[in-house]
Amino acid sequence: MSVLSSRTRRILEAPVLPLLLSLALPNIGEAAARITFLTADALFVSWLGSDALAGAAVVFPLFLILQTATASGVGSGVSSAIGRALGAGDHERARSLAGVAVAITLIGAAATTVLMTLVGPRLYAAMDLAPGPLEMATLYGGVLFGGSGLVWSTNLLANVSRGAGNMIVPAFAIAIGEVFHLALSPLLVLGWGPVPALGIVGAALAALAAYAVGTLVLVLHLVSRHALVPLAWRRLRWRSDEARDFFRAWRVAQVGAAVAGAIGLVFAGVALFGANWMSLFTADPAIRASGALYLLYLAAVFPLTGVGLAAYFACVAIGHVAIPFLLAALRVAVVIVGGWLALRLGGGLAGIALASAAAFALFGVVVFLVARSRFGRLTKPGPGVR
Repeated sequence: MSVLSSRTRRILEAPVLPLLLSLALPNIGEAAARITFLTADALFVSWLGSDALAGAAVVFPLFLILQTATASGVGSGVSSAIGRALGAGDHERARSLAGVAVAITLIGAAATTVLMTLVGPRLYAAMDLAPGPLEMATLYGGVLFGGSGLVWSTNLLANVSRGAGNMIVPAFAIAIGEVFHLALSPLLVLGWGPVPALGIVGAALAALAAYAVGTLVLVLHLVSRHALVPLAWRRLRWRSDEARDFFRAWRVAQVGAAVAGAIGLVFAGVALFGANWMSLFTADPAIRASGALYLLYLAAVFPLTGVGLAAYFACVAIGHVAIPFLLAALRVAVVIVGGWLALRLGGGLAGIALASAAAFALFGVVVFLVARSRFGRLTKPGPGVR
């Protein structure tokens, strides 16, 4: 008979809404730390002038792709697989999966570093940057992607912990990492005392310091006796394991989608005051107006985005990945094609914003319908379902 830990049993049996809220609160704090990371980085780089800011603006979207791919892409698969193994009471498999996550980290880090070292400078040059911003982009991107292994390790190890139901440690690791980032950035960018001014290289090093500290905290936790799923490399056995309580899983997915939609609604209200937010970053009236317009067009679809993301991760949690992944790829295609058409037809920024809004709305609605259909089939009485 499978032996479940008290933490796993709580996830399987506790009332859904209070459970989700208690698990979400550390993640909200983590999200706040991430937002602080983005805001502070833009502020610190802006101290170096327009060339540095333009160079970082080219690199940072690529870095965000890496962040999202490791945290929400591969990372969600890690947490899902470990959670399913623990739900089945198979602690040995959960430990093996944690070891696999480390292996994926090493492979992904090596691949990302090599790829961006070779391709990154060519991408920046292809964006028709002036010599000053191009030099800044090459320096900034070289350091950031040179340390991409720290991004992989922080995000995958955080999801090992999340898969075991521990949301506190990942949130703490990321928050304490951000404290180091905020402390080191002014020092490394501007210099002080014996520390030389490193400029945009210092900004990149300070950003990586956040991930280095996060990785250290997570490793110390996952090798300690307090970890429900400690790091392990051996005894990997590939087979399907899960609690198979699909009725509860669908209930969790529904409540999660509702909560995510409500959070999206809050941010929709915040986006209506886009001009105020943009004024924190620039005094240029044209840039402020453009940013406020974009937020205004996107505001209406924030709730659908929240619902879609909740449904997407619900599908991943039960191993239904292919169709949600294709829908995510379709969302990107709609943004690219729609934005290109908007520019060709003279729609300008408003057209690009509409294309983005349409893509997120389509993704949110369709992926929720896919999740409902999939769970509907799984919750029908039949062999293997209880």
